[in-house]
Amino acid sequence: MDTPGAMLCPSCGATSVSPANFCAQCGEQLHEVPLVVSVGKQALVYFVSFFLAPFGLAFAFKYLRRPETQPRIVGTVAVLLTILGITAVLLVGTAFTNSFYGSLDTLTF
Repeated sequence: MDTPGAMLCPSCGATSVSPANFCAQCGEQLHEVPLVVSVGKQALVYFVSFFLAPFGLAFAFKYLRRPETQPRIVGTVAVLLTILGITAVLLVGTAFTNSFYGSLDTLTF
C-alpha cells in the first residue's frame, strides 16, 4: 500500500483509491454512500410523504438515520408531512361519509 490515500478492502484485501465507495475487485462497500439532498429529491420525498402517506415513512427513516444535519431535517419534515397526509385523508373521508350518510338519513320512504 505505497500509494498515498489508498486503502485495503476488508473483504478481499485489494488496494482501492480512498474516495472510492466500493472495491473495484469484489464490490464490497468501503464507505457509506452519501444521500442526495437536492431540491428535486426533497420535492419527491415530500410529495410521497404527503400524498402517499404511509410510503413516506420509508424515506423518512432512511434520512433520519444519517448523522448529517440536512438529511435529518428532510427526514423530520417527511415524518410531519406523513402525519399531515394521514390526518387529511381521515378528515376528508369522515366529512364525505357524514355528508353521504347524512343525506340518506333525511330520505323518507
